[in-house]
Amino acid sequence: MLDDQSDQAALDEQRISANHPSRKQYAEGRDKAILTDRVRYRYLGVLYSRTRLERNYKFLKDHNLYNYFVRFYQRPNKEIPLLGFVIFDEEEVFTRYPFDSGEDPGYVLIRSPEVTKLFINYLEKLWQSSYKLGDENDYKFLEKDISA
Repeated sequence: MLDDQSDQAALDEQRISANHPSRKQYAEGRDKAILTDRVRYRYLGVLYSRTRLERNYKFLKDHNLYNYFVRFYQRPNKEIPLLGFVIFDEEEVFTRYPFDSGEDPGYVLIRSPEVTKLFINYLEKLWQSSYKLGDENDYKFLEKDISA
């Protein structure tokens, strides 16, 4: 779990549902940990909306954090049902099982080194083939394909 005392803390996120009631509480805690700049945070998402791009770019610009990284996949022609998950300190995975839009998702916390390693490897493959969001040029490149 995230530990404000640890120099080894890390949080890797591949988008979880924004509509779940506990999402706000999670986001507040996540942002508090990120703003300490002692937690490495990597966000990976698909550009389904301008809001997602703008929110992450604003966070990058406003806070100039050393340990905050964002990457995106451009919006595909047809929505891909990706599995959303968060990896805590390379030890635990918090995920939701697939659901149809509008349904309540089921969430699962997994504490298994083998399963966590599987998710870490999956995230690394996704991360390496995605587009970096780091400066205004990156923002403009990603923004051109988003429909408002």
